[in-house]
Amino acid sequence: MFRSLSAAFTGGILGALTVSLLYWELVRDGVTAWLGISLRLPLDFASLSQRLIIGGLWGLLLAPPYWKNRPVWRGLLAGGILAAWLLLYYLPRHGRGLGGTGYGRMTPVVLLAISLLWGLVAAFWNRQAAR
Repeated sequence: MFRSLSAAFTGGILGALTVSLLYWELVRDGVTAWLGISLRLPLDFASLSQRLIIGGLWGLLLAPPYWKNRPVWRGLLAGGILAAWLLLYYLPRHGRGLGGTGYGRMTPVVLLAISLLWGLVAAFWNRQAAR
């Protein structure tokens, strides 16, 4: 039980680190500006560590043994749940519009892709670490 929880939590952290660095690189290279997205995620210690802990907590979605031998489906499901929460609850609640369109019209597409990538990284890590 502890191994499963630990693998899921660390998978979520690794997924959060991966997508945080990827998004930071997209901002730095001007891809988000080209897409018309004004969302910036700082890469300082405080904000990054907060995203890592939250990513680890979301990774706990991978702890139950559903689709155990199908990490792609597990990752896509967990990432889809995260994306739905971000786009339909979190961002609208913080005044950024449904889907986060307050940051730009392409924000929902990019956040969905980033969330699915998070889920895939977390699920593959979870699969390897839980063995």
